[in-house]
Amino acid sequence: VTATNLIAVDVELPGSLPTTRCIRFVTDDCGQTVDVELAFTDHDLDPGTPVRAAAIVEVDCGTWTSLCAKDEQHTQWDTTSLSLSGDGSMYVADAVLTLTPGDTDDDGDVDINDVTWLVFTFGSLAADGGCAWDGTRDADFNNGGAVGSEDYSLLSDAWQTSTSCACAAPAPAAASAIGTDRLAPEVAARVDLDGSGVFDATDVRLFEIINALPRTLSERMGWTAQQAGKGSNP
Repeated sequence: VTATNLIAVDVELPGSLPTTRCIRFVTDDCGQTVDVELAFTDHDLDPGTPVRAAAIVEVDCGTWTSLCAKDEQHTQWDTTSLSLSGDGSMYVADAVLTLTPGDTDDDGDVDINDVTWLVFTFGSLAADGGCAWDGTRDADFNNGGAVGSEDYSLLSDAWQTSTSCACAAPAPAAASAIGTDRLAPEVAARVDLDGSGVFDATDVRLFEIINALPRTLSERMGWTAQQAGKGSNP
């Protein structure tokens, strides 16, 4: 009898180039976390499908029913159920884990805080976060080496989505604007383009114009604020 179990799972990163990333895996009781560096490749030679990594995750011996995963620096969560392999020697994931990009602050959602970091770091080189992740934020969602238009598009696609690990508390409500008094001075100085004291859809529209980007994100943010009846995050 071994003191550990093995879990075979495939993980994919939509919108990413081939890369090596640190992925955090969490068992169904939230009692165990395992950080693994995975090499994501163009596994099927089809540029229309996400890059994928095949992982063998080692956890303490137990009866496991689900596994969730996250790139803490870049993505949201995804969860799969587990089954025993045919010979009973290991667990096998029942589905591919798809880690949607856009979360820069590891809170499980894509909201104003992630947009703030994208705008603040736009044009900058990617920042390494180590493995386990050391808390360094980064918005290079496509893992291309710098924060650019592809990352803007990926975040826009994921705007106002949220996830959580099945055993954890749900992600908090995603905000669509934030007062600049809640931002570091250097961040506020760069992102508050209209000088209003609030970073919101108006600033994002100016950012889009400056960088020749479409109106996708600002329009989605404006719609969110309209639906909520207000755009501020008190």
